[in-house]
Amino acid sequence: MDPYLLFLAERLSATPYVYAYDLDVDAALYGSDLPEGLHPNGPESQRIKDLRDAHEDDLLARLVKAPPAAFVFMDRAPLMTDDEDAWQDFVGHNSKAAPWVLERYKQTAIFGDDRIWLRRDLCEGIAEVARHAGSDEPEPGGGGRTRPE
Repeated sequence: MDPYLLFLAERLSATPYVYAYDLDVDAALYGSDLPEGLHPNGPESQRIKDLRDAHEDDLLARLVKAPPAAFVFMDRAPLMTDDEDAWQDFVGHNSKAAPWVLERYKQTAIFGDDRIWLRRDLCEGIAEVARHAGSDEPEPGGGGRTRPE
């Protein structure tokens, strides 16, 4: 849900949401850093929370309908409340979607501050294939291929 990553990967998002604006709304609820800047009042804060809740409900419905192959959680991204740990930020702001993701995805790689979570049904067997890649044993489902001599 990060527009820069999606642009560089030449991919579309599974949802129409930009995470730091639509699902982690703490920055919007806090308002300006300046005392004379804009700060949401009670009704405005409630509207922001209601929009966020509707976004999470829609996010979860879209994920259930068409689960993406992967999630990328980017630590230290701007505007996140817990910018040190993107997964914990997601858990803290998406109480309905996070358990669904945790049940169906698992972290499979870390590249610096970026954590790649693949759908469990897509990553099952990856370790098995990798284990066989270093031997003369045929790969599971690999059509009897062996390591080249």
